[in-house]
Amino acid sequence: MPGHFRVVIDPLYGPFKLDPFLYELICQPEVQRLREVRLSNINSLLLPGSSNISRFEHSLGTAHLASIVVSEMAVPHDQRLNLVCAALLHDVTITPFGHLMEEAFHYAGLPFDHETRLREIFGGGLDLGNIDLQVFEGKTVGFRGVLDKKDFKKHGASVQAVLSLKSGEGVLGRLIQGTIDLDNIDNVCRMAYHIGISFRRELPIELAKSFFIYKGQLSFDSKKKTLIVEWLNLRETLYNILMTNPIDFAAKSMLIEAIRLGLKGSTDYPPLLTDRDWKLTDSQLIYLLGQYKPAETLIRRLRTGDFFDLIGLFWMDKDAFYQKHLDSSRSILEFRSLLGDKFKCRSEDILIYFIKDKRTRAIGGIAFRDRIKPEDIQSETIGVDSNRLLLGISLAKRIFPTQQSKSASFEFVRQITGDQSIQFCRPEEHIPISTPKKLHGQMTIFQ
Repeated sequence: MPGHFRVVIDPLYGPFKLDPFLYELICQPEVQRLREVRLSNINSLLLPGSSNISRFEHSLGTAHLASIVVSEMAVPHDQRLNLVCAALLHDVTITPFGHLMEEAFHYAGLPFDHETRLREIFGGGLDLGNIDLQVFEGKTVGFRGVLDKKDFKKHGASVQAVLSLKSGEGVLGRLIQGTIDLDNIDNVCRMAYHIGISFRRELPIELAKSFFIYKGQLSFDSKKKTLIVEWLNLRETLYNILMTNPIDFAAKSMLIEAIRLGLKGSTDYPPLLTDRDWKLTDSQLIYLLGQYKPAETLIRRLRTGDFFDLIGLFWMDKDAFYQKHLDSSRSILEFRSLLGDKFKCRSEDILIYFIKDKRTRAIGGIAFRDRIKPEDIQSETIGVDSNRLLLGISLAKRIFPTQQSKSASFEFVRQITGDQSIQFCRPEEHIPISTPKKLHGQMTIFQ
């Protein structure tokens, strides 16, 4: 029947069919919510290709990679169902705008961890008047009901097995949560594709097919290690663009501050948001904050492209910085107050945002084996973890020439942190720009 013809046409993987199990899962409210949550953590002005990739698209892609892996490995049917289910559900408790709202919880000094929330709510361990279970449009979590259906239950799929895989437990758990897993394989390749970075489209599937099980241990084909290097290089190119884009950095600073205000409130206004609001969609969160007096100006400026002026991006040592500064919401606010005194402006007109350097990653804990002689094992680490932070300072309006503000902010940050290794981050060194040959009569709008 035509109604049973269910084919996804994916930008990365092309067409693939949805079997009855996967189709039942994606129709559940916790997965449908992801159609309205971005993969990116900002509605980018200058990276429009990244702005509207949904977590739903990414989750489908991750589940598709999982289905390829279990077919290649020929694992038992119950493990197939559990792994595909875990892959599809891996992001169901993600906050609006990806991990940005989670960071705002930290900035506000409030505890929140989406992995813990996943186990509490989706494992059935939290039920406060059924409110917390209502994850989307008043509808409650549905995947447990899918697993309990006779056609699927008879194969041994279970809620606990799915949640264990999601936490990285067991032989197959490393495929869902590891230093290189199906989630971040799809994530990097999908974002790179939509942004317009050139790479081999076959890479994510080739990586997925390189995993195999030998004597109860997840292994990776030692002859395919170059695929990991290729993926790491693509990842570095991608994060150079995502991290150092100055306008996006200012926009993220504004959004995270608006969310922090929503969580903490102000002298005249009680908090707008609680930890129950993790389940909002991107548009719902923006609407609520736009109606909330302490955050309405920030949201209006975000929506109209009237961004704060990013006066400086700085690389610095992560360990030294965490030990002395920005380890709590209080120290962030104190830092802003000191900068306000320095620049002779209100502390609320200064925003600080800092993130760990995600451009490089150490891929370790993998057993590399030759498929022909799998008893010969190689254990090594590919790539390196960075020990740097990227910190940005933004002002509500330009109060003096850019070069003067950059110099002043640089000296101030070095002085207050005591980190002599601080360096300017220059986006033009990290974001590749192609310069096409000029055509006859071609000219720019402004020269």
